[in-house]
Amino acid sequence: MRSGILKEAFEMPVLDIRIKDAFPYADHKFSSLAAILSDISIPFHPLGNAIWTIGQRNSGCLTLQGRPHGRRGLD
Repeated sequence: MRSGILKEAFEMPVLDIRIKDAFPYADHKFSSLAAILSDISIPFHPLGNAIWTIGQRNSGCLTLQGRPHGRRGLD
């Protein structure tokens, strides 16, 4: 199994310190089970909430207009 460890997730101020402290143990446990763990970076990760909110506002507006959006808008 290959898994990515999102660097920016550990920089979020709302991250519970207990989770951050438990991660080295989990990392070691997965590695001992032959998992391949790699550090990854998604620079826009901290903006995820704002991006999601904008998308939801657009979807809500389209819903009120009776227009398709999201998966329903593909056909």
